[in-house]
Parts: sequence; C-alpha cells; structure tokens
Amino acid sequence: MKKGNEKLGPFLGRHPGLAENFNECINESMSEDEFEARWADMIAKWELAEHETFLWLKKYAKYWVPCYYRHCFFPFLQSTQRSEGFNAVLKCYINPHNSIKHFVKQYEKLQQRILGKEGHNDYRTNELEPETWSPFPIEKHALTVYTHPIYHRFRLEFALIGYYNVQPEGNNFYQLVPNNEKCYPYGARYYMVNANGGQFNYECCKYERDGLLCCHVLKVFTHIGVDAIPEQYILRRWTQGTLETVVQPTVPVKDDVMPEESCQKLRFANLSTKFVALAKLASASDQHDDIARRHIREMTTEFAQLNKVKRKRKTTSASTTSNAPEQSANPNSNRTSTSAPSTHQKPSLGPTRTGPAPPPTTSTRQQAPRSAPGHVPTAHATGVVPSAAQPAPATSQQGPTAPPHSSTMAHSAPSAPTRQVRPSKKKKPTEPDFPYVQ
Repeated sequence: MKKGNEKLGPFLGRHPGLAENFNECINESMSEDEFEARWADMIAKWELAEHETFLWLKKYAKYWVPCYYRHCFFPFLQSTQRSEGFNAVLKCYINPHNSIKHFVKQYEKLQQRILGKEGHNDYRTNELEPETWSPFPIEKHALTVYTHPIYHRFRLEFALIGYYNVQPEGNNFYQLVPNNEKCYPYGARYYMVNANGGQFNYECCKYERDGLLCCHVLKVFTHIGVDAIPEQYILRRWTQGTLETVVQPTVPVKDDVMPEESCQKLRFANLSTKFVALAKLASASDQHDDIARRHIREMTTEFAQLNKVKRKRKTTSASTTSNAPEQSANPNSNRTSTSAPSTHQKPSLGPTRTGPAPPPTTSTRQQAPRSAPGHVPTAHATGVVPSAAQPAPATSQQGPTAPPHSSTMAHSAPSAPTRQVRPSKKKKPTEPDFPYVQ
C-alpha cells in the first residue's frame, strides 16, 4: 500500500473518496471472492477499467493483497513489509558499493544490535512488571505466559474488545457487531465466531498469521467466562520459557576458519578495488604513469624473489620428509658402535691384539728415557721408526705382524693385499727427545 499510494497519490487526490474505497477493498477483504467483488465494484464506480496502473495492480494482486496469504505465518508484517522491513535495516548499515569484507563487518554490527535488543527485552521480562490494562483474569494470564513485547501486542489487541458487542446466533455461534462506525484495522464489517467443544473458528485468521488471538475471540472469552487462554492457542515461541528449553550443544563449537581458496578470492576482490582506484590516478599524466610502472616493476621483482624462496623452502621440506623414513628404518646408521664387531657389523679399524702389546707407532709419541752420559740412544729408545729399507723387529711370538693399520684389512679380507701406510711427518719437537752428549 505504501508503494501504491506513492504511485497513485496525484490520481487519488483528484478523485475524493477513491482512496477510502481502495483501502477498504485491500484491507477489509477476508476472502478472495470478497476481494474480487469489492474490486469489481470499485472499478465500475470510478470507471477505471482502462487505467494502466489499476490493471497492473489487479494482475499481480495475489502477491500483495493480504487475503491471498492470510493463512500463512507472517507475524506482525503487512504487505510489502515482508521484503522491505529487513531491507530498510540493511540499508542503514551497508552500502551497495562496499566490499564483501565490509559487508561481513557491518552485518556483524547489525547482529550485535539485534542481540542487544533481545537482551533488553529479556531484562524487561525478568526484572520489570508491567501494569495490566484491565481487571480481566485472561489478561493477567497473558502477562504470566507471554514475554513483555508480545504481551504489549496482546494488550493492544485486547483493548479492541470494547468496540464490539456479542450477539448469540444459534448453538455455539456468536456474531461480533461493531458498536462504532469502524474498528481499525478490521473495518465496519460483522464477524462470526464458532465456539464448538473448545475449538474457536473465526474469519479474520489472525492466529494463523501472527500467532495471537484476535479481539473477536477474546471478546467471546469474556462473554462466556473463559479466564485463561487455551493452551492450543499459545504459541511456544512467544512464551517466556522458550530460551530455557533450547538444547545446548554437547560438542564444543569450533571457530569457523575460512579456507585458503576463499581467503585468496577475498584478497583478490579487495586488491582489485584498490588497483582500479590507483589506475585512475596513474592515468592522469605521463609522470603519474611512469611512477606507477616503476612501482609495478619493483613489485614484480619482489614477488619473483618471494616465490623463489617459497619454492626453495618447499623443496627442502620435501627432501627432509623423504629422508625421515630412512632414518627411522636404520636408527643405528649414524651411531658409532663401541662393542666388538659382530657378523652383521663392520670390523673395527684397529688391529686385533693376540699377543704382547706392539711397539709404539709413529702416531704415538713417547718421550725417550734419559740414559747415562756418553750413551747414544738407539732407534727404539728415541721412538724413531726405522725406514722401509730396514724392517722392524718382530714383537709377537706368533710371527711377524703386518704393517701398521693393515691388520684390520687383513683380518676382514685375507685375500686382499696389504696396504703400506706412510709414517706421518713429525713436528719439530720443542724439547730434545734425548740428552745432549757431553
């Protein structure tokens, strides 16, 4: 109706009385047949058969006339408020030109506002006690059952019972007759209520649409002495114990994490918006264009370096991961065994001693014993190893020993030839290995 009055305002102003008939046809029609009859009378009375706007309204009447959806649950909404109510709230917080990220933030603010209003209503319900409008017991019962915002709506509806008189019509039928010219929003028509075995049938269908009983049924309650609202007419969502019966989740709720693909799309959308604005600035002159291109080249270079570092780290982590199973399969591969070699281990590199200890090698440095004056120390006394031309005397009784560092190879592989190891070079001693001859 709001849109209709905006479009038809000048036309309705030039025809006094047409606006009143138009509103009665829309708001007071309780059935589709009644609306069709009222509409036909209005078109014939005001000669609107060729009017383009009224023809368009009649074509799409089932989408906006209340009598077509009076059996549907649309609590406390009228016609276009179903779609425009929440749209008007969104327009206060969100601009159509905002990004998705800004939309999410503003929607969270809107949600916090709604939750704040719910908390305020809960406080009023739990802590405050409103006054009743009348001494009727049924109103006191509604105060104890409904939440305070719903009770205030019930009280406004209950206050309309004074505009009707009850006239019994046969067995369990009651006719509601207006005692004034009109009763907004029900008009000047009569209403019939059927009270049969605790079930109350009525024409306005307010309970099906809003979840609250209409003033016609409440008037019959006061007439026949019903002091409490029947339980089948109390919608649980409007009661005070609704939140107490909500089942709480047993599993801890995890925070929602945005997937990486969604994060990438969000970054792309935000950067696209900013780069479009930069492109407008960069196209102003050649100097602006040069600055933009220089920064683009710098960014491209930095991006390439960053991608190179990422690929290198990825390769390193992949190689580390592939080597981990091998190390777990051979845990003793990097360990030095201190025990005797077994059949499954490598033989130690040191010679196997079967007799007395061998003479010291060139790698073992011993200080020569001091002898008497005039005595020339021998090679064994000085620790000097004889050259390869002079064979060293045998120290083992079981036979000649192998050259130094070759006993291990001979022990592990007898058929392999022995390897001659050169004696290591001696550093110049800081002190003489033998005393001076006087």
